[in-house]
Amino acid sequence: MSDTPLPTADAGSLPPADHGPTLAVPVAHEPVSRLLPLQFTASGSEYFRIWIVNLLLIVLTLGFYMPFAKARRLRYFYANTVIDGHPLAFHGDPWKMLRGYVLMLLLFGGYSLSGHLSSWLSVAVFGLLALLWPALWRSSLRFRLSNTSWRGLRFAFEGDLKGAYRAMLPLAVPTLLILVANAIALQGVDPEDTKAMSDAMLKVAAWNGGAMLVLMAMLPWSLTQIKRYQHNGYRYAGQVARMLLNPGPVYAIGGIAFAILLGGLVAIVVLVMLAAVIGGALGSFVPGGKAGAMVVGGVVMALVFLG
Repeated sequence: MSDTPLPTADAGSLPPADHGPTLAVPVAHEPVSRLLPLQFTASGSEYFRIWIVNLLLIVLTLGFYMPFAKARRLRYFYANTVIDGHPLAFHGDPWKMLRGYVLMLLLFGGYSLSGHLSSWLSVAVFGLLALLWPALWRSSLRFRLSNTSWRGLRFAFEGDLKGAYRAMLPLAVPTLLILVANAIALQGVDPEDTKAMSDAMLKVAAWNGGAMLVLMAMLPWSLTQIKRYQHNGYRYAGQVARMLLNPGPVYAIGGIAFAILLGGLVAIVVLVMLAAVIGGALGSFVPGGKAGAMVVGGVVMALVFLG
């Protein structure tokens, strides 16, 4: 055999190997999130002019201008809500809003009138309202979102009807039971019989007081369900909204609000008692006797409290 080496070639001079057709494999990327700056550019003076004109026209039209006022207000607020440099826009037709507004007037007007005619008629009309309200509420959300746009694209609401009833019934059912209990307590009572009417009203007051405590305890949870249904139904350009609200923070806010309300009521009671004490002490020195002294004492204590 010869010791002559075999000829070699540079890698760059070799022809490319033919491995057949190639397949491009997409590389998975993590979804990119971006915070969009939000600005509200409206001014109080501009909105005051809109508000005062709306109020005047509502009064002059006996309330029938309300949908037009609402459409005008929404257009102003939306045009001044700027997200990532682009404002929102509202395209709702106030004449279509007027039809829904008239329907609400008829329903709530009928309920108000029924209360003066018969307790059981009031229960029946409220039951009708409870059956219709979730569907009407869902319809209003769909109208509102479909007439709201950003960067030329419309929003949408895709919450289902079953979810609307599931969100609303926890408040409607206890209220209906309260009305039924009141109708039972007042059934057969002669309005001219003062004692019987007084006893019936005491039962109604006791039942309503207990039921209101139950409703207040349920209210934060019910509001959480309502807000979840509402915000989880929002859609925009294939994007799905999600609201991860738990009842705990809502109960905390409700507890703080209740504590402030209770504290205000206690302060008023203490103020009245101190005004009575001061009035009794100064009754002989202030014009008007004890009544005038109580007024002076109330003013003094109010100034101390506010100070």
